[in-house]
Amino acid sequence: MNAVACRVLMVAALSMNGSLQAADADSFDTFLREFRAAVARQDAAAVAGMTRLPFLYEGQALGREAAIDVLPSLFPPAVRTCLDQAEPLAEDDAWVIFCSPYAFYFRAGADGRWAFDTFGADGEEAP
Repeated sequence: MNAVACRVLMVAALSMNGSLQAADADSFDTFLREFRAAVARQDAAAVAGMTRLPFLYEGQALGREAAIDVLPSLFPPAVRTCLDQAEPLAEDDAWVIFCSPYAFYFRAGADGRWAFDTFGADGEEAP
Protein backbone atom coordinates (compact mmCIF):
# COMPACT_ATOMS: atom_id res chain seq x y z
CA MET A 1 0.00 0.00 0.00
CA ASN A 2 1.44 3.40 -0.87
CA ALA A 3 2.09 6.11 1.72
CA VAL A 4 -0.91 8.23 0.70
CA ALA A 5 -3.33 5.33 1.02
CA CYS A 6 -1.81 4.38 4.36
CA ARG A 7 -2.22 7.96 5.57
CA VAL A 8 -5.86 8.07 4.47
CA LEU A 9 -6.56 4.82 6.35
CA MET A 10 -4.84 6.12 9.49
CA VAL A 11 -6.78 9.38 9.47
CA ALA A 12 -10.04 7.53 8.82
CA ALA A 13 -9.33 5.15 11.68
CA LEU A 14 -8.49 8.05 13.96
CA SER A 15 -11.68 9.87 13.11
CA MET A 16 -13.73 6.76 13.88
CA ASN A 17 -11.95 6.12 17.16
CA GLY A 18 -12.59 8.85 19.70
CA SER A 19 -9.79 7.58 21.97
CA LEU A 20 -7.05 8.61 19.55
CA GLN A 21 -6.63 12.23 18.55
CA ALA A 22 -6.31 13.12 14.85
CA ALA A 23 -3.23 15.19 15.68
CA ASP A 24 -1.55 11.99 16.88
CA ALA A 25 -1.45 10.60 13.33
CA ASP A 26 1.61 12.61 12.35
CA SER A 27 3.57 11.82 15.48
CA PHE A 28 2.65 8.12 15.32
CA ASP A 29 3.55 7.96 11.64
CA THR A 30 7.00 9.40 12.41
CA PHE A 31 7.46 7.10 15.41
CA LEU A 32 6.41 4.00 13.44
CA ARG A 33 8.77 4.80 10.58
CA GLU A 34 11.68 5.07 13.06
CA PHE A 35 10.60 1.94 14.97
CA ARG A 36 10.33 -0.10 11.78
CA ALA A 37 13.79 1.07 10.69
CA ALA A 38 15.32 0.09 14.05
CA VAL A 39 13.69 -3.35 13.91
CA ALA A 40 14.79 -3.86 10.28
CA ARG A 41 18.43 -3.11 11.10
CA GLN A 42 18.13 -5.30 14.24
CA ASP A 43 19.21 -2.42 16.48
CA ALA A 44 18.06 -3.73 19.87
CA ALA A 45 19.31 -0.65 21.73
CA ALA A 46 17.29 1.66 19.46
CA VAL A 47 14.20 -0.56 19.80
CA ALA A 48 14.63 -0.54 23.59
CA GLY A 49 14.85 3.26 23.44
CA MET A 50 11.42 3.31 21.77
CA THR A 51 9.93 0.81 24.23
CA ARG A 52 8.02 1.69 27.38
CA LEU A 53 10.10 0.52 30.31
CA PRO A 54 9.88 -1.46 32.40
CA PHE A 55 8.88 -3.90 29.66
CA LEU A 56 6.82 -6.90 30.76
CA TYR A 57 8.23 -10.12 29.31
CA GLU A 58 7.38 -13.62 30.58
CA GLY A 59 6.08 -12.18 33.83
CA GLN A 60 9.20 -10.11 34.49
CA ALA A 61 9.44 -6.31 34.41
CA LEU A 62 12.58 -5.65 32.38
CA GLY A 63 14.78 -2.59 32.50
CA ARG A 64 16.70 -1.28 29.49
CA GLU A 65 19.61 -3.73 29.52
CA ALA A 66 17.41 -6.80 29.96
CA ALA A 67 15.04 -5.50 27.28
CA ILE A 68 17.96 -5.13 24.87
CA ASP A 69 18.71 -8.81 25.45
CA VAL A 70 15.16 -10.14 24.87
CA LEU A 71 13.58 -7.76 22.34
CA PRO A 72 15.36 -9.34 19.33
CA SER A 73 13.55 -12.63 20.08
CA LEU A 74 10.24 -10.89 19.27
CA PHE A 75 11.39 -9.94 15.78
CA PRO A 76 12.55 -12.98 13.78
CA PRO A 77 12.85 -12.45 9.98
CA ALA A 78 9.20 -13.19 9.14
CA VAL A 79 7.96 -10.82 11.85
CA ARG A 80 10.38 -8.09 10.71
CA THR A 81 9.02 -8.40 7.16
CA CYS A 82 5.42 -8.31 8.38
CA LEU A 83 6.06 -5.38 10.70
CA ASP A 84 7.50 -3.41 7.82
CA GLN A 85 4.41 -3.98 5.66
CA ALA A 86 1.42 -4.42 7.98
CA GLU A 87 -1.00 -1.57 8.52
CA PRO A 88 -1.59 -0.43 12.09
CA LEU A 89 -5.14 -0.68 13.39
CA ALA A 90 -6.66 1.67 15.94
CA GLU A 91 -7.79 -0.09 19.11
CA ASP A 92 -8.98 2.03 22.04
CA ASP A 93 -5.96 4.14 23.06
CA ALA A 94 -3.44 2.18 20.99
CA TRP A 95 -2.29 1.36 17.51
CA VAL A 96 -1.88 -2.38 16.99
CA ILE A 97 0.08 -4.27 14.36
CA PHE A 98 -0.67 -7.97 13.94
CA CYS A 99 2.32 -10.05 12.87
CA SER A 100 1.86 -13.69 13.72
CA PRO A 101 2.53 -14.95 16.29
CA TYR A 102 2.23 -11.54 18.00
CA ALA A 103 0.13 -8.42 18.21
CA PHE A 104 2.29 -5.34 18.92
CA TYR A 105 0.71 -2.44 20.83
CA PHE A 106 1.90 1.15 20.60
CA ARG A 107 0.63 3.88 22.93
CA ALA A 108 1.39 7.51 23.63
CA GLY A 109 2.53 8.30 27.16
CA ALA A 110 1.44 11.20 29.33
CA ASP A 111 4.15 13.26 27.63
CA GLY A 112 2.61 12.54 24.21
CA ARG A 113 5.56 10.41 23.05
CA TRP A 114 4.74 7.14 21.33
CA ALA A 115 6.33 3.89 22.50
CA PHE A 116 6.17 0.16 21.89
CA ASP A 117 4.07 -0.64 24.94
CA THR A 118 3.41 -4.36 24.98
CA PHE A 119 2.81 -7.43 22.86
CA GLY A 120 0.44 -10.34 23.06
CA ALA A 121 -0.02 -13.72 21.46
CA ASP A 122 -2.01 -13.29 18.26
CA GLY A 123 -4.38 -16.23 18.43
CA GLU A 124 -6.10 -15.32 15.18
CA GLU A 125 -5.48 -13.58 11.91
CA ALA A 126 -5.65 -9.80 11.78
CA PRO A 127 -9.17 -8.41 11.36
